[in-house]
Amino acid sequence: MSTPLQILQQFWQHRSFKPQQEAIINSVLNNQDTFVLLPTGAGKSVCYQIPALLKDGVCIVISPLIALIEDQVSTLKKRGIKALAITGAISTEELTTIFDNCRYGDYKFLYLSPERLKNELVLEHLKTINCSFIAVDEAHCISQWGNDFRPAYKEIKILKTVLPNKNIIALTATATPKVQEDIKESLELKAPNHYQTSFKRNNIAFKVIHSESKYSALITLLKSQDSSCIIYVSQRKATLQLCNYLKDNNIFALPFHGGLNLQDKKKYLEAWLQNKCNIIVTTSAFGMGIDKPNVGSVIHFNLPESIENYYQEAGRAGRNGMPSQATILKNNGDIELINQQYLSILPTKKDVKQMYKHLNNYFQISYGEGLNTTHDFSFTDFCDRYQLNYLKTYHTLGFLERQGIIRLSKQYKNNTEITFKVSNNVLLNYLERNPNLSIVTQSILRTYGGVMDHKIQLNIDWLSKKLGLNNQTFNQCLTQLHRDEIAEVHFHETDASVSFLVPREDDYTINLTLKYLKQQNETKKLLVKHMISYVNHSGCKQNYILNYFGEETSERCGICSSCKQENKDSIHTFDDLKKQILKLVQNNPVAITALPNKLNLTQAETSSILKKLLDEHYITINSKNEITIYEARS
Repeated sequence: MSTPLQILQQFWQHRSFKPQQEAIINSVLNNQDTFVLLPTGAGKSVCYQIPALLKDGVCIVISPLIALIEDQVSTLKKRGIKALAITGAISTEELTTIFDNCRYGDYKFLYLSPERLKNELVLEHLKTINCSFIAVDEAHCISQWGNDFRPAYKEIKILKTVLPNKNIIALTATATPKVQEDIKESLELKAPNHYQTSFKRNNIAFKVIHSESKYSALITLLKSQDSSCIIYVSQRKATLQLCNYLKDNNIFALPFHGGLNLQDKKKYLEAWLQNKCNIIVTTSAFGMGIDKPNVGSVIHFNLPESIENYYQEAGRAGRNGMPSQATILKNNGDIELINQQYLSILPTKKDVKQMYKHLNNYFQISYGEGLNTTHDFSFTDFCDRYQLNYLKTYHTLGFLERQGIIRLSKQYKNNTEITFKVSNNVLLNYLERNPNLSIVTQSILRTYGGVMDHKIQLNIDWLSKKLGLNNQTFNQCLTQLHRDEIAEVHFHETDASVSFLVPREDDYTINLTLKYLKQQNETKKLLVKHMISYVNHSGCKQNYILNYFGEETSERCGICSSCKQENKDSIHTFDDLKKQILKLVQNNPVAITALPNKLNLTQAETSSILKKLLDEHYITINSKNEITIYEARS
């Protein structure tokens, strides 16, 4: 029989385990309940995947996000490991096939969302398979005090009845002591082995930079480094705006957000992963399942909504162990903005009920219907139709999703609908006069029966490829048909799809969720309060994070912005700074833009000291805007 280390080397090509991994694996192999709290990048998934490969049967993995499940299954398959997942609407026949594969197909993993445990058929099937053990990923979702509480996670303990005597491993990257105890109690873990590494990241300098011109501060920051970088912003449109601003300042960056089409997502992500572009500007959705070891800098252009989110995103820097930075840029307006962005738009009971009705009316779902249906969804069109606030709508839909009422899948699509308005004879005469439109029109008529009688949705990608045309040319033909009133054509852009997980029952459906609404709103306010406290904290930034997660320490990190400020204050004399600068440029010129970061000074402070050194002929500035020693002193 193989050892855990041999499995690690065979499938992951790693020579040794990270701290705690081997002990956790042995705990699972010994059939013990296990609690795992490891920070981002510490290798949590290996802790249950390796024992699953060593034990007989199928590991049942509960995970909250479809995208996360799909990423895990895809990664396992690339390693040559057989894994299955139950996602989206699925027929009884498809469900039976999946479980047949679990019973007879030598599969090692079955991934499920917690909502699936409400399905009696799924529970009956689970009883018939040889389960090795149960893994609960993102376990903080089970706690009402957690950052992303999902009531469906409370259903997980039913597996204790369905799969008796199977040990559970619960894993999370961010959990305060209160949340940790809540997880253990809610999952009914029996004397669990508790494994936790320090939240301290010795190689990451946690920084908060205050600047009323965050754009200028960002340029200075980026020009002082050349490592791979992630810039987080709070809104999709900001990814494009910031990329354009950086481009105007001769800095190349790529945008990334959930509204991009799959082709662009793949292209931009691969360019960044392959170091063809150093900088990616993204929303908070980015980073899940992405392990890029050479990220040297993570920058938050807007304040995150919680310490948990910030620590997880900041932890994507320095995974190779090299010195790196996690920087928050803030100005005087950010505190008001974070309150407006995350607190003023918290949904009320009335908001949730109204939103659910709007959603059903938008898709014309009748009372008692809608179960397991999926619909393309344009967020902008939905908000505009019902005159809804974008941010409040986003958070209210998020609440409905966490309650297991709907499922949102973020994906960009172009949908085109057409119906012909004229008779066959009129259409034929029109095509004789416009032969350039004939090939497209005839293709539609041959492919879609009934298009002369009612509205048909076109598959533009498939039709264009079939005719050897590009999409733009095809759409131009459709636009001409519409303009000449030969056909009625509607171009729809969607940026998501919505699946209804329960039938429409209006107040009855929503009333079951409202007991969680007040608690979640109070938790959100507390999380934002801690985030504001962190950026305003004058002491060691890393210590604040450690204490927040229950890791009491008074030892200063020495490298965060607060610690560096203290060091700077102690040597902030003209003579000391002069010596530092002259030493830096002694052998090679140094770019002016790099000096603030190297000296731990603001841009204004740097300009002031340079002016003095120039006036006293200690330094000069060359044509490349670099500092060199004045020739008479060299």
